[in-house]
Amino acid sequence: MKYLILIILFFSCHKQDEMEFVKREFLKKNVIINDALLEKNEITEPLNSWVTLAVVDRWYCLAYKTPFAKSKGRLAYLPFKNGCQYIQKPLVEIKNIDKLSISLNNELDKLTLKINLHKPKKEVITLPLLSTSLKRDYKKLDHPLDQSYLTDVFFGRYEKKEMIADGRICHGVNASCQNVVTYRCDQCKSGFYEVVDFNCLQGGSKYCGIDKCGEKNQPACPRGYNILETKLKSLCIDGSPAGFCNPGLKTFCNEDKILICL
Repeated sequence: MKYLILIILFFSCHKQDEMEFVKREFLKKNVIINDALLEKNEITEPLNSWVTLAVVDRWYCLAYKTPFAKSKGRLAYLPFKNGCQYIQKPLVEIKNIDKLSISLNNELDKLTLKINLHKPKKEVITLPLLSTSLKRDYKKLDHPLDQSYLTDVFFGRYEKKEMIADGRICHGVNASCQNVVTYRCDQCKSGFYEVVDFNCLQGGSKYCGIDKCGEKNQPACPRGYNILETKLKSLCIDGSPAGFCNPGLKTFCNEDKILICL
C-alpha cells in the first residue's frame, strides 16, 4: 500500500510539472486563441479529429483530439510549423478525457484561459495569457486581421475557418513525402480518413468524411508504416499488401493512384 501511494504521488507530481511548463509557455506573447470554441459547453466536433485551441508564438500549439466511440479525448502541446503538427510526439499530453471546454476568465484584472476537462472527475487547468495585469479601462480594438486585447493576445480569424466538405482532401503528400496540401483535417465536419497512396512516415493523404475503408469501391484500410518494411515510394499497386479489404474483396490502384477495394 505504501508503494502504491508513492507511485500515485510520483505521477501526480509529474503531471503538475508538465502543466507548469505549459503555463510558462503561455506567458509568452502572441497567444492566438480559437474563439470559435470559446464558451461551448463541450468541444465534440469534428469527431475523432484534432482541433487547435491556441497557438503560442507560432512555435507551439495547444490542441485537443475529440472523442469518438470508445476512443477518449486527448489534450496535447505540440510543435507548430505551417499548422499544428499533430503527427509529432507532443511535448505534454493528457489522455482519457471524456469532456472538454474552454473559456476566458478575467479575475483581478488578469486574463486567463480556463480549460475544463472531465476524466471522469472534473479538473480545471488555468493558463495565463499576460505576464502583467490588465488595466480596468481596456477596450476591445478593431483590427483588420485579428480582434485583440492590447497587442499580444489575439482572438478569432486566425483559426476560425470554413469547414471542409466531405470528399475533399485535407492533407496531401507526394512520392517524395512532401506535404503538398498542408494538414487541415481539423476543419473536417465529419472527421477524416487516410488513404494508401505513398510510402511516407507521416502516412498517406487524408480526406474529409466518414471512414468506410475496406468496403467495396472504398479506399483500402492502411496497414502500419513499420509493418510494411518496403522502400517503394508508391504503395498503389494492384494486389498491394499496404492496404486490406473486407473478405472477398481485393486491393486495386484506381486512376487517382489511391488503393481501393473491389
